Amino acid sequence: MPINIALANGRTVDVETKQGANYFISTTNPESFEFFSSNLEHVQEVCTRVQSRATKRPTEQEILELTAVYATANALAANSDPDTFAKIPQSEIECYVDHAMEQIVNKTNDPHWRTTGILV
Repeated sequence: MPINIALANGRTVDVETKQGANYFISTTNPESFEFFSSNLEHVQEVCTRVQSRATKRPTEQEILELTAVYATANALAANSDPDTFAKIPQSEIECYVDHAMEQIVNKTNDPHWRTTGILV
């Protein structure tokens, strides 16, 4: 399934392709590459909103928002050339890895998951 991203230069690229992932990374100034950190801030806002509800169930829109961020990060890692991926600032990669680790810890410490095996 294509993941199309509109760039500041007006071009739209599909990061599910090698060409699109490489172009997205290469045309973003490494000094201002903040894809992970800026989008993970939004992810945190969505997660906080979901956790504040009694049901703790995300809406369809929230699922789409969360899926888009994670799918894009995965597509960039999976489809870009190693030399191109290396242009992403280390701080951005660390931000994403720290977020992923935090989510794993939160999920595995969730009493509902521990008793039922179902992630909420």
